[in-house]
Amino acid sequence: MNCRDQLDGSVEEMTITSGTHLGRYEIRSKIGAGGMGEVDLAQDTKLDRKVALKILPADVAAHPDRMKRFVQEAKAASALNHPNIITIHEIDETDSGHFIATEFIDGETLRERQSKGSLRLAESLDIATQIASALSAAHAAGNVHRDVKPENVMIRRDGIVKVLDFGLAKLTAPALAREIQRALEIDPTSEFAKSLTVFQYQMLGKYDEWLAAYRKLYPDEPISAWYFLGKGRLEEAQKRLEERSAKQPDDIELPRQKALLLALKGDFNAAKVAISSILSKHPLKDLNYHHAAYDIACIYALEGKSNEAVKWLREAAATGFPCYPLFARDAYLNRIRQAPEFIQFMTEMKAQNERYRREFEGATQ
Repeated sequence: MNCRDQLDGSVEEMTITSGTHLGRYEIRSKIGAGGMGEVDLAQDTKLDRKVALKILPADVAAHPDRMKRFVQEAKAASALNHPNIITIHEIDETDSGHFIATEFIDGETLRERQSKGSLRLAESLDIATQIASALSAAHAAGNVHRDVKPENVMIRRDGIVKVLDFGLAKLTAPALAREIQRALEIDPTSEFAKSLTVFQYQMLGKYDEWLAAYRKLYPDEPISAWYFLGKGRLEEAQKRLEERSAKQPDDIELPRQKALLLALKGDFNAAKVAISSILSKHPLKDLNYHHAAYDIACIYALEGKSNEAVKWLREAAATGFPCYPLFARDAYLNRIRQAPEFIQFMTEMKAQNERYRREFEGATQ
């Protein structure tokens, strides 16, 4: 299954045959259908690449509300540049109808993945992390997706997650928790919903809320070292990391957690030596590289080295983690808050956040 699009409503059956041209796109095969029309695999004859075309039939285009949603989807998603949000190439119209050209995602929906069996906790957290990163970027721009469900999440063959269908997106100020509530309403027992819930609190640095949610959703799992690190309970963090190392020595999060523990204890030389181990686990193209970059920034911030900290904060922001609300409140960064370079960085991040809001406001009118 590739790039399926499941939407509410019904539409008159339409099929565009293989070989048909819509502008520069040549139809290859039908890969999905839903309430807003069909989705076809096509070849971009100018750029020689595969794309997915969401084609809106004439009877749907004649319906003002559906046409508005169709255009809104294209504008809302195209206003964001994030590795976990589907890329919109263009919106256009031919004699065959209106269409949106998007990147072609070779993979399966989260729903299809779930149908193959229960997700492992580590896999679920990885998927939830990527989804939360996408929703966080959208929310930072003042946009709530409003239709988060397994059918609107694609998992590529290489493990990269893509959030689809911003057709119901809305410019709003409420917190990311609304997305979480939507997930819980869909299936409160799913690993997707549970993981997204706990990750929300971890991402925002709300440790007590995280603990309450984690204990409720994972009563048989030990408390993560992240909690003890964030609360400054270093002896308990040390014990948890030792237990984790004995059971799962190859856990990719261990180097990051151990380095943060060293920095919190004041052993900055040992913490900085550990940075090479962190980057070996999370090279530039790794899905969690931006989180590794943020942890490295925190290590330098705890030492008070603002130049190095800001360098890594910029790296985290540039590679998928422009989380202005977290930067503004994370206690790990408190020691550098008065540094001119950090103030300048935060000024830029605030301006970017406000620019995103203006872009989304225009995109969703």
